[in-house]
Amino acid sequence: MSIPPVSQDRCLYPVREKNVVHPWVDGVPFYERLHEAFMQARSRVWFLISFLHRDFTFPNGQTLWDTLDTLHAKGIDVRVLFWRNPHFFNTSHLFLGDGEDLAFLRRRNALWKARWDSSAEDVQHCHHQKFWLVDAGTPDEIGFVGGMVWGNTTLDTPAHLHQINSKHDICVELHGPVVSDVTHTFVMRWNQIGVDPTAPLHWPDADRNEDLSWPLPPSEMTDRPKKASSLWVYEEDVMTDCRVQLSQTLKPGLYQALQSYDSIDVREGETSIWAQYLLALQHAQHSIYIENQHPGEHKLLEALEAAIERGVHVVYVVPSQPMDAIYAEHKRVLAYRAGLERGENVRPPRYLPEFEALGRLAQSELFTFAALSIYRPSWPASRPYAEIYVHAKICIVDGQWATCGSANLVDISMHANHTEMNVSIWKPQLCRQWLKRLVEEHTDIDLSEDATEVEWLSRLRECASQNVERRAKKEPLQGHIYALDAGLYPSSS
Repeated sequence: MSIPPVSQDRCLYPVREKNVVHPWVDGVPFYERLHEAFMQARSRVWFLISFLHRDFTFPNGQTLWDTLDTLHAKGIDVRVLFWRNPHFFNTSHLFLGDGEDLAFLRRRNALWKARWDSSAEDVQHCHHQKFWLVDAGTPDEIGFVGGMVWGNTTLDTPAHLHQINSKHDICVELHGPVVSDVTHTFVMRWNQIGVDPTAPLHWPDADRNEDLSWPLPPSEMTDRPKKASSLWVYEEDVMTDCRVQLSQTLKPGLYQALQSYDSIDVREGETSIWAQYLLALQHAQHSIYIENQHPGEHKLLEALEAAIERGVHVVYVVPSQPMDAIYAEHKRVLAYRAGLERGENVRPPRYLPEFEALGRLAQSELFTFAALSIYRPSWPASRPYAEIYVHAKICIVDGQWATCGSANLVDISMHANHTEMNVSIWKPQLCRQWLKRLVEEHTDIDLSEDATEVEWLSRLRECASQNVERRAKKEPLQGHIYALDAGLYPSSS
């Protein structure tokens, strides 16, 4: 492998051989597949929830809550682990297990199992992992890992035809030995949840909500689901024989592994996602493609600078209108710079290195910083574009290696704060096909299979630049991609 994996002194889980990996791009295809897998389950459906819309509905019209009730009625062991932080900022997109939430479950007579993993007194902390398991511990177990939330705005197609709140996101489907590592994480967290003084008890009650054993006991499967899905869009030879490694970000003191992996002690925390990103960027030879809702962690941005000095072509796709926190941090940087110009003794803001690195990257012709939008002819002529929010968290390097998961490229997702999960994939045929599909989605250009990754990214760069001119003239776009000035971000759109 030209890009090495994280060593066992930095990562709990080893590289696993002979896995099947299928990327799912955008919410409608993913949630169609997830619902299909849920309904094919024969024993277990386990997953985590960080954020959700309570009225979330699968593309086929069934609500999340009805789906869980249906699975439980079929005899499936349904377990949902909710994130809880009673000190987090006020939002309706959490299910904290408070009185109103529990009353909701009682009204539904919900009998599936739920627990709440609390961040306790850490106001900033988030259990941000997003993964789903179907028939864990059986020969046909399936895992899904990525960044999608249970949100109705996530339900978008690659065409992004929502009139408002279009969103671009990605998850991967996993079959093979790596699924056991995902399952271990679920069992570890289920059995060792964090608590706070007002945390709810286990649902529906302690007698019907037991800890899980490890290794898992065999399930009583009466029938085996089909491994293949009619919804798959990649050929079997593209998806099979993948080398995969599960990486995480974990705060110290949260959990203890349930078996020995001859690796780190996760009681001391884990930062293997950041370590793997750094290795990949440091070993890049030709191309780096990133999609993330954050504009970068400063050490990783410095690694991008070093890659560009080696002649590597870099494309970084972000939301043109990011979360409020990024605007707030940029204002602090602008205020700091203004203070320096006035000769004041001002303290550098926390994210100054990130914004300074973006400014340096903006000077390179090998760096393309871009966002996504779509032309709406029915909208006012003065503002005919709807922005597509980039929520994906992926990176593809040299068409050889890829990572996908929940981790944003920001310090709190990289350095032992938030709880995160990513998978790294070594399979050139899959990585190239994945990159090609993404570039085609964003540019609406048919690409040659025989072209190099650099040639694909050059087509994207050209399209993004031309779309800036089209936007200035209020004209329809070629695809969705358009270039931003990284040195002005987030005020560059």
